Amino acid sequence: MANCPNAEGGHSCPPRGPGGQERPPSGRFGWRCWFRRRSGQTTWRVTDLHSGTRDGVSSVSAKVGGREVWYASSDVELCPAAEAFVAPFVLPLLASGGRLIVDADVDAVWLDNVRKLPMIFRHWWGVADGFPIDVRGVLAGRTASASRTAQCFTAGVDSFYSALHGRHGADMLLYVAGFDVRLDEPRRLAAAQRTIETVARRLGKKALFVTTNLRQHPLLRGLDWGRTHGGALAGVLQTLRGAVARLIVPPSWNYAHPAPWGTHWETDPLWSSSAAVMEHDDASVPRRDKIAALAHEPLVQEHLRVCSKPAGVAGNCGRCEKCLRTMLNLHLAGVLPRFSAFPRRDDLPAALDHLVRVRKVLLPIWQDFANRVQDVKLRAAIERLVQRSRLRRFWAQLARWQSLIAS
Repeated sequence: MANCPNAEGGHSCPPRGPGGQERPPSGRFGWRCWFRRRSGQTTWRVTDLHSGTRDGVSSVSAKVGGREVWYASSDVELCPAAEAFVAPFVLPLLASGGRLIVDADVDAVWLDNVRKLPMIFRHWWGVADGFPIDVRGVLAGRTASASRTAQCFTAGVDSFYSALHGRHGADMLLYVAGFDVRLDEPRRLAAAQRTIETVARRLGKKALFVTTNLRQHPLLRGLDWGRTHGGALAGVLQTLRGAVARLIVPPSWNYAHPAPWGTHWETDPLWSSSAAVMEHDDASVPRRDKIAALAHEPLVQEHLRVCSKPAGVAGNCGRCEKCLRTMLNLHLAGVLPRFSAFPRRDDLPAALDHLVRVRKVLLPIWQDFANRVQDVKLRAAIERLVQRSRLRRFWAQLARWQSLIAS
């Protein structure tokens, strides 16, 4: 692996993905080097903040480093909040050692909260010290003009559990087009919108849709969405503060088995402003218990969507890690055949053998599967996947250390 000419502290160029495309490192090493090589700049500026309504669609936009970022919705009037164009870039800037100059005032409460995030991110991911944001000024805490509560909803396990069993009283389900499903996948977006509208109607809630090109920005494009989606959601929330006072984020992890993640009970409240609060939902229930609680819900059986892979309009491919992980939980609960949301799969062991690996943070979950599954063939396939994943991680770490030593 060639050494990066911009490397600092012994960092080397990161590995490359399919087709030779450069990808960020998964561990603590190399973030800063990778960002600088991709972006070509270390100082960014937020300028040209605008808002307007056309043909019933409300939009807000700004330029971040000369690239336009926009949010749009036909359901509510969006607020031209500078924080919406700062929050998504806090972690990428900390990782790159860059700075963001904001030609606008920001909420004093929001700024005070966000200043506490770098210490947490440094502990989790080894990013740079300091606070990478320079603002023109601060605004005194404003009184919230909205009183409604929205819940983030993608029709996944965590979303459904919070919607059906949460005690937050959310009366709106928020879906952001351009996050889990890309803007260049109109058929999948349309399918997702139909699902959200159906679920919201049957639960007596309002469906709220926001569309954004945020993930296409150079600072976010290609990064680990598992790390950066918290700041992105925080950006959306600040555009909604004229309509939503409180945003509930369903937990991906639970208190007993925590993991560094983009949305987390430690960090979500720190994205709040004086006019809009971001709140992490109760994280005391393990995922397998959530699935058991949802297993006999006809609404979930028909509309559960966990897959983020391009797979036409069906919603779930039945082949990716997330699909298979959910299907295994449903299999263990004895209800997989009832879930029309998944394509019929009669041979789970063969499907598992086609998985290349699972992420380190998910290995305990798969090991737990191996301990719980009774079917001999299925258990053997899970154990092979776990062993394969550990070996691939070992060789990747060895290659990384060899590169660091060589540099």
